[in-house]
Amino acid sequence: MVDLTRLAHVIAPSLVVVELPGRVCGAFLAAPGRLVTCVHPLAGDATATLRLPDATQWHVEDVLWMDPARDVMALPLPGGQCTPVTWADGREVVHEGTQLFAVQAPGSAQSITGVKVRSLHEVGGERCVAELDRSLPEGASGGPLLTAEGHVVGVVAAGLGEGGPLSLAVPLHAGDLLLVRREQMSLQQAWARLAQRLPRRAVPEHPLELLDGCSALGLRFIQRALTEAIGVGAPAYNRGDFEGCWRVYAAVAEKLVEQREDCPGAQQALRDGLAHALCLNDDNARAWAMRDAFDGLLKVIDAWLEQGGGGEGGGGDDKTWVN
Repeated sequence: MVDLTRLAHVIAPSLVVVELPGRVCGAFLAAPGRLVTCVHPLAGDATATLRLPDATQWHVEDVLWMDPARDVMALPLPGGQCTPVTWADGREVVHEGTQLFAVQAPGSAQSITGVKVRSLHEVGGERCVAELDRSLPEGASGGPLLTAEGHVVGVVAAGLGEGGPLSLAVPLHAGDLLLVRREQMSLQQAWARLAQRLPRRAVPEHPLELLDGCSALGLRFIQRALTEAIGVGAPAYNRGDFEGCWRVYAAVAEKLVEQREDCPGAQQALRDGLAHALCLNDDNARAWAMRDAFDGLLKVIDAWLEQGGGGEGGGGDDKTWVN
């Protein structure tokens, strides 16, 4: 039996909370002055704050290095009390069936979850993405993956897959290119570089009238489902799995169209997005067509709820998602 309290005591001094508008994710000090986290929770966001174990806060302004294909990036840490982790070689330790531990900042015993490696997947010819056997909250993304001794072997990414919550990990080791290579750039430059390989966005602008007659409960359900779908679609895309991203988005949209008859306007917006995506020639473009449809619908739902549409109006029960 692993002592989670001891494990928390070992790792807590190395954990950092990344605070973003409306959400948080994790990070950890991989080497002096260098944090590791995931790309997808931060991508495109210009406002991120690092909260250290000693309560020091730093605004994220620069990126040292990022690997979108593996959903991993390094950030500079200019000061504050934070202890570098102890490493084990993830490529040697992480195998199918390996027992490991995922940690969500700030690193109490209650925030440590035992996981096993369900399978390993190739990205770019390397077995460098591990699927874990237990779902983890999105806030666990960017946190470390530990051995029972408290040694770090990788970084965790959490999201939603077609069959429900999905958790992945990227095995790393202390000599990884991530930890020795520097390509320092501003946060804006990093997102611009990431955007260079993206199609031009075409997010629809829906009027509030689109949601006339919709159930408030139904819209909240759709809002949650789309947000969770983006939570797994974005890292899949960043790993180069355009088809996987498109399939996740399409599956979620199709289920919402089938199930949410209490939200006819939202159903139509998703139908239109699916129809547009199916007319395109490749999975990259289809994935972005669905992301545009999701972002446009989320924007109008947010506006509708902010203007007082989030009461009991519209009736309708919050249906159970049947996978």
